[in-house]
Amino acid sequence: MFDREVNSFVGGVTNSRNTDIFSDMPMNKRWLIHEYVQPFDQFIAGDWTVFQNNGGTVTLTAANMGNLTLANSAAINDYVGLQKNPTSWNLALNRRTWYTGTANVDSPLANGLTGLANAFAGGNPFTAGTITDGIYFSQVAGVVQINVAVNSVVTSVALPVVPSTNSENLAQSAQFSFYWDGALYAAAPNGRIIAESYGGGLVPTRVIVPAPAGFPRSTVPLAPFAALQNSTAAARTAVLDLLYVAQDRLNPYSSNTYPF
Repeated sequence: MFDREVNSFVGGVTNSRNTDIFSDMPMNKRWLIHEYVQPFDQFIAGDWTVFQNNGGTVTLTAANMGNLTLANSAAINDYVGLQKNPTSWNLALNRRTWYTGTANVDSPLANGLTGLANAFAGGNPFTAGTITDGIYFSQVAGVVQINVAVNSVVTSVALPVVPSTNSENLAQSAQFSFYWDGALYAAAPNGRIIAESYGGGLVPTRVIVPAPAGFPRSTVPLAPFAALQNSTAAARTAVLDLLYVAQDRLNPYSSNTYPF
């Protein structure tokens, strides 16, 4: 377990191992979290800010369980992506936060980003300084990292990339998940970020990152996003299957129990 205990359903039944990244979510009291699930069964343009250069497109795709396809033109460094509108997740002390995203890219030469970030008004998120605050994954030049940004200072830790020979793993989309513990512990005053990736032909891996000083800036709202960039002069595509984010509405350690 990460914090307190594995959350169980009626009768003590649980669908989570005690080390799962989502094991501390209040499953039986979903109103205690601000939760957003986007499986891309539909795509409402007004809910998103789409950014691109040189004609990149974002298209809903007919597929089992829903897909959204990001497609680039063929020039080097072309990019395309989207971010939820409006930005409505303010990370704050004592407010744990969970995130997961599922995607496939058509080539190891494609660069990708996904996670939570400040609104960057259609700018290029692959350019240093565009993302000032947030927690997000990057895959650039074959290197997968978890990145923690606060006031334009970015702390990055690499996730080991080890090819898998497991047939089920090879058939899965890549999934990237993180958990920020809300800085509930004196030993980590800015909190810990647990990040993991699996699927997409890679061996499952996990890293723990101490959040840097000053994290988070609670006045900077964030939103889920995903982006694709070419690293060569060839068109690339990415298929998004899921974006998910959840955050505590209340301090999980405060007393909210009324006497009988």
